[in-house]
Amino acid sequence: MSLERLNFNHLFYFHIVAEEGSIARAAERLRITKPTVSEQVKQLESTLGVKLFARRGNRLELTQEGRTTFSVSRRMFSAASALVEQYSGQTEHAVLRVGVANSVSRAVAADYFRPIFGVGGLRTVLRVQPGEDLEAAIQRGDVDVAITDQLPLGATERGFVTDPLTTTQVVAVVGAGVEHPQGVLLPARDTALRRAADDYILRHELHELNILGETDDIPASLALAKDAECLVFAPEAGIRHELAARQLKLVEELPNVISVDAFYWERTSLNERILHALALLKRTPVQLSESA
Repeated sequence: MSLERLNFNHLFYFHIVAEEGSIARAAERLRITKPTVSEQVKQLESTLGVKLFARRGNRLELTQEGRTTFSVSRRMFSAASALVEQYSGQTEHAVLRVGVANSVSRAVAADYFRPIFGVGGLRTVLRVQPGEDLEAAIQRGDVDVAITDQLPLGATERGFVTDPLTTTQVVAVVGAGVEHPQGVLLPARDTALRRAADDYILRHELHELNILGETDDIPASLALAKDAECLVFAPEAGIRHELAARQLKLVEELPNVISVDAFYWERTSLNERILHALALLKRTPVQLSESA
């Protein structure tokens, strides 16, 4: 196929559909009809002789050929945008929308996300929400990148880019003055914390220890550790301040760790900014505290 056969208008329409994730949103952005957008993409597929999109339910996903084509179009139109900005005297101030699983917000240090704010030319909007809602938020276009401690099943096979960010150790703690805990408060079921707690109880044969209840609210569990003289489990990075201030006493560093990962769709127009933000988070040190 010669270059003369490639219609760059068709490539541009494909590029916008890939960024938006749907024909409807692309049509709205381009202010044209959906059939027009669909026809332009079909003509590009005919020219290239490949399928660029596959439909999964009510959404479009890039095929392998589509991802390759989008990688090329992204470089092309990014360079074109930079050229326009250079001669228009305008600089894009983009918004990076970050969705964070509420379990992650409690698992990392309070200042963990500080590096991604104030990045030049970028305004970061960070929202904490239930981890199970993050995938749908990306599909709807509500967030550009999601940060979680439990990646969606088959994430990479379904077109998501995944990126490991950090890990934090699980610790067992009690209130500072507690010598013999009177019970245990378990983390919520089906979480990394709960699996760590179950392993700890099994390993130490603490089956007779009074179970006070279970919760996914780490601040509430820490308050009970101090007031109710019970054993609780928490991510070390999220309680570093309390350990350093000796408000809590470290009982044991468990072998279990909580992994924090990012996932996103490569077709977003903010890819370079996402990678920059994630690189900043990776440079944030996460160290185990010394024993109290």
